[in-house]
Amino acid sequence: PTEAKKIVIDPKFQFGQPTIAGTGIKADIVNGFYQGGESKETICKLYDLSIEQVDDAILYFKKTA
Repeated sequence: PTEAKKIVIDPKFQFGQPTIAGTGIKADIVNGFYQGGESKETICKLYDLSIEQVDDAILYFKKTA
């Protein structure tokens, strides 16, 4: 089986906002904390995420910018 996408857009969930797969956490919130100066480690602790999930959220917004 292939790995699930890490950032998911589902119009039936969170009004179609990009979320981190399996968490319901909006990627823009994670990106906002990072852009505001929070460390990836702190974001991981706040939202119980892995570094990879945080990186995926940040990368998603870099690609769409």
